[in-house]
Amino acid sequence: MLKPRPLEPGDSIGIVAPAGPLWDEAYLLRGIERLQSWGFRVVLNRPLQAGEGYLAGSDEERLAELEAMFASPEIKALICLRGGYGSLRLLPHLHYALIRSHPKIFVGYSDITALHLAIVQEAGLVVFHGPMIYPELGGHLTSYTKTSLLSMLTGSPGSFTVRPLPGKALAVSPGRARGRLIGGNLSLLVSTLGTPFEIDTRGAILFWEEVDEPAYRVDRMLTQLRLAGKLSAAAGIAVGECIGCGDLEELLRDRLAPLGIPCLYGLPCGHGTDIATLPLGVYATLDADQGYLRIEEPPWAQA
Repeated sequence: MLKPRPLEPGDSIGIVAPAGPLWDEAYLLRGIERLQSWGFRVVLNRPLQAGEGYLAGSDEERLAELEAMFASPEIKALICLRGGYGSLRLLPHLHYALIRSHPKIFVGYSDITALHLAIVQEAGLVVFHGPMIYPELGGHLTSYTKTSLLSMLTGSPGSFTVRPLPGKALAVSPGRARGRLIGGNLSLLVSTLGTPFEIDTRGAILFWEEVDEPAYRVDRMLTQLRLAGKLSAAAGIAVGECIGCGDLEELLRDRLAPLGIPCLYGLPCGHGTDIATLPLGVYATLDADQGYLRIEEPPWAQA
């Protein structure tokens, strides 16, 4: 796997909007100010306050912006504006060879999962599942979220083991497994099935999270992944927070425990308040008995 270089003080971060638009400019302004306060320069290459309905511009505009940010020698990292919808539409047109030749930190989550999967599998580049301008960087950013993100941006060792927050851990099925960490938002993982960008879970630690989906829809998506052979192919399953999805314990035990692979639920990754930034594409160990996900290799290029 290709790995990006960590950031240094004064480096430029490009804000990209490959998915939905942002209607409240205050989030963008606060996000820019926050990144600047950490010692980084911030670059935009088009207005990001509005878009075309549920998209932050046409497919051509969003694609051109993303590729320009990867190609620019000035930009050292890309952070997404927000999720929403739209990333999936870009996958057939994205210039993966360009990304491969300009490896950079690429941060986002939710709808950005589609891009993460494609970039990991098609470009072979490690990416980062972490906070975006909306709602975190331009809104309420907890100390936990900030510390985890900065450690991943700057290459600071420390946040390599992620544990569920107090009272939220559930060992769905016991055991310990090692594999490449892949995944993201459950809805987006399922959306890749049957496409050229279908998620490859073979031997992987499969991570997923969800938001505002009732239990029966979570069941349906997990069942689809199971029928497609994606769950049984994984070495282990790491589940983040599922905000607004109700009590999933019985569902998870029913759908995941029979697989006979380690499964841990409750990691602070996803749409919650405290968010651990996860590097995707690197080797990780999942220990459901001890309750942790440990990143086993540096996600950055060595100097």
